[in-house]
Amino acid sequence: MAAYNLHKSLLKKGINSLMLVNNKISNDSTVVRNKIWFLDWINALINNKVNFLLSYSLGIFLRMIYKYYFIFYKSFLLEKNFIRNNKHQFFYTFQPDIIHFHDNQLNNYDLKTIKKISINSNVVFSLHDLWLFTGHCGVPLDCDKYKTWCGECPNLKLPPRIYSDNTRESIIYKFNEINLSRINFLTHSRFVHDTILSLDRYKKNRFDFINYAVDTSKFKSKSKAALRNQMGISNDLFILMTNAVSITENPYKDFNTLYKAFQILAGEYKKKIMLLVVGDKISNFNNASKDENILFVDPFPQSEVLINYYSIADIYVHSSNIETWGLAISEALACGLPVIASAVGAVSEQIRGLSYKGKKCSLNKYTVEEANGFLFERKNYLMLYDMIKYSKENKKIIRKLSKNSNKFAQKYLNIDKSVSAYLDYYKCIIESQASN
Repeated sequence: MAAYNLHKSLLKKGINSLMLVNNKISNDSTVVRNKIWFLDWINALINNKVNFLLSYSLGIFLRMIYKYYFIFYKSFLLEKNFIRNNKHQFFYTFQPDIIHFHDNQLNNYDLKTIKKISINSNVVFSLHDLWLFTGHCGVPLDCDKYKTWCGECPNLKLPPRIYSDNTRESIIYKFNEINLSRINFLTHSRFVHDTILSLDRYKKNRFDFINYAVDTSKFKSKSKAALRNQMGISNDLFILMTNAVSITENPYKDFNTLYKAFQILAGEYKKKIMLLVVGDKISNFNNASKDENILFVDPFPQSEVLINYYSIADIYVHSSNIETWGLAISEALACGLPVIASAVGAVSEQIRGLSYKGKKCSLNKYTVEEANGFLFERKNYLMLYDMIKYSKENKKIIRKLSKNSNKFAQKYLNIDKSVSAYLDYYKCIIESQASN
């Protein structure tokens, strides 16, 4: 979504921008689908476009094989021995001034391929996580072995999971390929930027920073009363919202802490409080009681539907074990929601925690005129419970935080305001390459 917002904003500025994607859901002619025949055939089987006996079952089976192929591929570093993707000639057809990659874990382009492209073209690579700088995981979780070249990985199951511990070989391979490339890396949070630079080993590449942004003209609050009436939800109901794909199973998220806090709240307020979970199915969470007021919404809603959910909520809760930014936090703030979030990774770059109940601390030190939410200690469900309870019982203050959230998003997270930073950055890259 963020990449598409940038693409559209560049077009508005009269910049010739073309976006290459694996899955196209719009009729936008400036978005080109990268056709992968095997995936097309699998989808045709699953969607009944190719129909024969057991065709659907075959499609499901092949999709599973395709998924585990990537695990096998990364587990045994096959990219060191051959280049899986030879489609880089596609780029030269368009002769672009800048090629900007956003696929952070390289499921469709090998690092060798991007290295080759960078020798003759201006390549920018957005770092949405730390995968390129670790032995295998997208973000290290309670582990700093990436600082000493990994090895003996404590958690091979962290996404993207691998079966064989090749983490030392992998991080050295990535380092060598990056070191031989001319890739310009772009970070979107100070957390990611500072983490990489602290390694003090990537001195031949350029690392710059432009923070994430969202389309604040689209992500804005709608009428809460009208939408709730349309959905059959009482206006007296206090709604907490959280949003993440596969949130109940994702090791980087921490749904259990939110759920434990909500259980206490549900016991106190009964049916006067609701937890809205966007991004998962209730069938994936076996702990939920039928008596609890929890609504699960399937993942990947279109942006307009997602904005409707933000609009009916009273506060947004983001309980994570680690975050390299937290795009859902940006969306919630833009929609005028105060955010209660765990103080991990880059989260504090967006949340200005309110000093409340005389509890001024390093996490929550802002006045009601400045704050846009609260920060709690990771896994501290009692602290989270207390903040939600305070929010429910102090509606006047929450309304003020809501206004602050929107103001913060307009000032710091507006994609239109960051486009000029991208244009200056691209211009600098082109001029730097021309002078070499």
